[in-house]
Formats: sequence, structure tokens, C-alpha cells
Amino acid sequence: MQDPPSSSPVAARWRGPVVLASLMLALQAGGEPVYEALRYERSAVLGGQLWRLLTAHLVHF
Repeated sequence: MQDPPSSSPVAARWRGPVVLASLMLALQAGGEPVYEALRYERSAVLGGQLWRLLTAHLVHF
């Protein structure tokens, strides 16, 4: 006897976009302090905050 699948193919297809949309809404709800913390600042990147290279794209998305 086979175990039933843990999630349907439709649910699996929508999981990624739902997670991404939830993340974007959470960032949007944070307002200006979140934008300032995640934005690209050249001096900060040169100072070792390499994560700003990735999070800057989220702010502009």
C-alpha cells in the first residue's frame, strides 16, 4: 500500500510564489526603517556588509 502524497501538485506549484509574496508584504509593512536597513550602500558593502548586495534587490523589487 502506498502512502498518500503529503501535498497536492497544485499546492506544491503555488508554495514558492506564496512564500515570496508573504516575504514582500512583510518587508513592505516594515516601512522606512526596513528600507534603510536593507538598501544598498557602497560604503557599507566595502566595510564588509556583503548581505546588502542581495537585500538591495528585495527593496527595489
